[in-house]
Amino acid sequence: VRSEKGKNNQNYNDYATQIKNLYSEKSKTLIDAYNNSIKTQ
Repeated sequence: VRSEKGKNNQNYNDYATQIKNLYSEKSKTLIDAYNNSIKTQ
């Protein structure tokens, strides 16, 4: 039972990491776009 729970935790951690990476990529892109728009004005 304990190993099952550990496996589920690992899956959750992997999922959380993927989400975090996705959001950091998106926000980085947004920040870059924002900075570029300021530069071009």
